[in-house]
Amino acid sequence: MVITKLAKRIKIAREKEGMSRNELSKLIDVSRAAISQWESGATTDLKARYLFPLAKALKIDPMELYWGTPSIPEQLRNTPMKFVPLLSYAEVGEKVKDEKPLIPTTAENASFAVKITGDAMSPKFEPDAVVIFDATSPPESGNCILAQTANRVFRQYQKEGGVVSLTAFNEKYPTIQMEEKELECLGVAVQKVENLV
Repeated sequence: MVITKLAKRIKIAREKEGMSRNELSKLIDVSRAAISQWESGATTDLKARYLFPLAKALKIDPMELYWGTPSIPEQLRNTPMKFVPLLSYAEVGEKVKDEKPLIPTTAENASFAVKITGDAMSPKFEPDAVVIFDATSPPESGNCILAQTANRVFRQYQKEGGVVSLTAFNEKYPTIQMEEKELECLGVAVQKVENLV
């Protein structure tokens, strides 16, 4: 029965906010007895005129309070979504004056996105795959990175001692080796964007 679950959600939300029934009743201009009845499931009289002020006072989405699942806008608001520019290999690290398409991501330290060219990282990263990069974190062995060598390349990073290896997943491409101090990492891959149209 909805009201039993609703009663529990009201009580949990109120307690989470550290409010007494009396404090909540004053905030939404109802009696303390009404709050007690809602929390015990004794009344089913929780109409929209009470639901919305109650949800606002309890700092919870009204749909989540009533049904137990947040509304779509609330779900989106709670998702740490941001947008990063889609750059070409040549544009990474450069000042870009033109407006660039924006790619949505939930990656925490996302800085930019790149559409992969070539098949060096196939089959994991096919040509035209869109990859999100973090330009602020140093690479760790096993990360896939965008690096400046004689050209800009997307490869898997390995470090052993002071030597860095940049390895393609596609075996027809040679491994690039260099001293660690020679490496210019432009970004660490943090997310592959799936089903981007």
